[in-house]
Amino acid sequence: MIDLAAVLYCAGSGAATLGALQTASLSPATKAYQAASGFLAALAVVAGLNAYGLLAQSRAPELLLLSATMLGVLSPLLWLYVDDLSSDVARVWRWRELKLLTPAILMGLVTALVASLPAGVRANMSAAGSESTLGALDLAVFGVLLLILLQGGYLVCRISIRLLRLRGRLRQVMSNADSHQLIWLRLVTVLFVVNGLITLADNVGGFPVPEIAFAGFGLAFSLVMSVWAMRQAPAFQRDAGSLERLAVPTEDPPESASPKYERSRLDDERLEKIAARIETAFRTQRLHLDANLSLKTLAAATSVSEINLSQTFSRRFGQTFFDYVNGWRIEEAKALLTSSNDTILAVALEAGFNSRSAFYNAFNEVAGQTPSAFRAAQDASTAAPRGRKDAIRL
Repeated sequence: MIDLAAVLYCAGSGAATLGALQTASLSPATKAYQAASGFLAALAVVAGLNAYGLLAQSRAPELLLLSATMLGVLSPLLWLYVDDLSSDVARVWRWRELKLLTPAILMGLVTALVASLPAGVRANMSAAGSESTLGALDLAVFGVLLLILLQGGYLVCRISIRLLRLRGRLRQVMSNADSHQLIWLRLVTVLFVVNGLITLADNVGGFPVPEIAFAGFGLAFSLVMSVWAMRQAPAFQRDAGSLERLAVPTEDPPESASPKYERSRLDDERLEKIAARIETAFRTQRLHLDANLSLKTLAAATSVSEINLSQTFSRRFGQTFFDYVNGWRIEEAKALLTSSNDTILAVALEAGFNSRSAFYNAFNEVAGQTPSAFRAAQDASTAAPRGRKDAIRL
């Protein structure tokens, strides 16, 4: 009877292989796509080796170590993927990033050493397992595996911090940021952490974990990454066919910064002039109705640099570009909800939002109620006077 875990491993390996090939073919090519392709390829190898071990009912030590080597590649590639995907400047490959692969390279050297041993010695290792007479080699394997797990935990923390900060950075330059927040990567991070914990429990903690658990998480990983990696463009990418990204202006340094920075700060008079120019542009050109409005677009419309616009939103308006634009859109939506019978979705799109959910979230945040509740309240307020007038007439 075929082992269910082996079936799941095979399915995961197939899904990861297909995802790796399709992600590698995406255009324009970015470091994020290449890292995702490498991540999926490594995941496919791990799942394939595990499936082979179950189906062959034999786990050669060099194959187990090769699987561990591939595991050491996963967390660095996932970090490099998130790093480029969430950056406002396209990342390029650097030699210094090889240091992230140090644990995997060490495990690869151990794998090569084990593979070079005589067949009889390797067979003895497989039979003896952790009680092999090759104590020094076992200790090296244990140490490198622990290093791989610790590095994975460190890189997961970096990924989590990057994703948490992404929302605020997107709001500085985009008026519709919901689809760019990479929320799905939080699920990937959670799966990665859970997989790391059960690996740690199984290999270090002495708590055997059923093979079906590893197979299930591997399949979930493969499916989520394969589907979303092909659909997700870099968060700050301007156009689908372009490598150009929206740059996020750097935040204001503290007051004790260099004289050069002090000269770059806008004085109050200049802030007021830029603020007036922004308000005029929104009032006359109705910029907020453009669902793809960005800080760069506003800079072109007002002939003001992006860094000066960013300072004005922060210091003069006390809010992000995203919040400022949404304020205009909510006022537009209120007028439409009051004066028309259009559906909520139609109102959202006409007011400049790109989805119903984004509209509901923004409206509730600004107005303190849902669009439906606002419309109902407006209908009730206009109907009440008509009722009182009819009563007097009677």
